Amino acid sequence: MKLRENRTDLVSRTVIMRFFSFLLQIQVLLWKKETYMLS
Repeated sequence: MKLRENRTDLVSRTVIMRFFSFLLQIQVLLWKKETYMLS
């Protein structure tokens, strides 16, 4: 029972990390685009 909980926790953590990295990439792309247009 405990193992299953740990596994789902790990999966959700991985999903959250991927989601955050995805958001970070979008932010970086937007920032690069803005700086490119400004220059």
